[in-house]
Amino acid sequence: MAERVWLGVWPGMRPGILLAAGLAAALVLSGPAVAAGLEELAAEGEGGAWSGDFPPLRSDNDLEIAAGMIVDGDLEGSIPVLNGVLARNPANADALNLLGYVSRRLGDFEAALGYYNQALEADPHHLGALNYLGYAYLGLDDTDAATEVLGRLQAICTEGCAEADDLAAAIDAYEAGFPIQ
Repeated sequence: MAERVWLGVWPGMRPGILLAAGLAAALVLSGPAVAAGLEELAAEGEGGAWSGDFPPLRSDNDLEIAAGMIVDGDLEGSIPVLNGVLARNPANADALNLLGYVSRRLGDFEAALGYYNQALEADPHHLGALNYLGYAYLGLDDTDAATEVLGRLQAICTEGCAEADDLAAAIDAYEAGFPIQ
């Protein structure tokens, strides 16, 4: 009886080895694309400075998928993906921060504030959530609250950080009459 050849696997080779090699190659090849997409999102976003903190994708592949959707402009499509992350981990500060970002970009500032505050309950030092919370307050014409958030960022970033610098520049621009998204 002849040995079966399955999907190009030669006789005696275990299919699991081919699958593992394929998955490893896919991860290696897709990693730079995801990182490039996040850098593009940050560059198009509020300050253009990539700090590595938006989003700090820590453990859930769906966060990377949602971030890619956001980069591609599919804000509404990212919402169910992010909600799936929260169904598995309701205190995922990164998913809450991204939902806040999406809500704010869609013009729902009240929902954005809620998501940012939930993210900060889960991680009080989440630099991205603090930065975007400041932007949400600017969108609501509340420079006092945005300035307070800037103070919180500066207290955390004692040696400076892109998020604090970005929010400070946004507050200055807002006060000079430039529109803020």
